[in-house]
Amino acid sequence: MKLINILKNIFSEDSNLSGEKTTLLIIFTISILLLILLISFSYNLNLNSPTLCGNNDECIQNLIFDTKNETICEYSKNKNLCYTQVALNFENSTICEKTNNISNCKLNLAINLNNVNICNEFTNHTQKDKCLFQISTYTLNPDLCENTSEIGRCYYSYALFSNNQTFCKKTLKYTSLCDEKFKNSTNLEK
Repeated sequence: MKLINILKNIFSEDSNLSGEKTTLLIIFTISILLLILLISFSYNLNLNSPTLCGNNDECIQNLIFDTKNETICEYSKNKNLCYTQVALNFENSTICEKTNNISNCKLNLAINLNNVNICNEFTNHTQKDKCLFQISTYTLNPDLCENTSEIGRCYYSYALFSNNQTFCKKTLKYTSLCDEKFKNSTNLEK
């Protein structure tokens, strides 16, 4: 109540702003500005809090993309799926390290991005080959088979997927099997 009376005196028409009143006006104005800034800052912090999302994974995903902070996946019901989706959206294979199935995450990322470099991160030849097989077929790039440890098997997969029998010649030990598959599919069409 006293503050209201002081403000009335400061802003009254017959008031002559003395030094004391000017100081009070400046202090009051600064206090209001600080209060507005504090409320605004607190409001922004709360909007970026994953606890506001509760168990809503869609809300958590949106918050991750708004803040560019993948560690918010820790609040997700399915952390592995969350980190895998974030790795894909951020196009960052290092995020896969936070999942309990790193190779599956990286494989999905490599295939979805058609990124052979991610395949080359695999130290396990089977995983690397699987990755390259799939990218070669999805991108219709048979040259990737040359980078696998099982070139013939890769060309075999490519020939079947692309429905191109000419690649059966490159399948090495799978040549007769490959030719047979095409022969059977031709017989089925007749």
